[in-house]
Amino acid sequence: MWSAIVRVTPRDLFVQHVPAGVTYEELFDAVGVFGILESVKLVPEKKQAFINFVEPQAAYHIWQLTYHAWQLAYMRALYGPWQPPACIPYMAGGLPADGCH
Repeated sequence: MWSAIVRVTPRDLFVQHVPAGVTYEELFDAVGVFGILESVKLVPEKKQAFINFVEPQAAYHIWQLTYHAWQLAYMRALYGPWQPPACIPYMAGGLPADGCH
């Protein structure tokens, strides 16, 4: 099950679907790298957490990262993993006759 992070206020996050067995210390260490924490409340029986930062930018960065990770996973589910193009045309000296090196 995916964790869902919701911004409640600019400084506060509500996390749903926290994996079973996650400890307070693990959660604190995982989100503490983004900024100074005001408080962390883990509710394991509901698989939820409430995270409050001192600075709103920290909460925004975590929310933004998880949102983009969700988008990437959704795109992979729809279209499969990213594949590099078969060739990349060399633009500086003009295109070769076949379009690739």
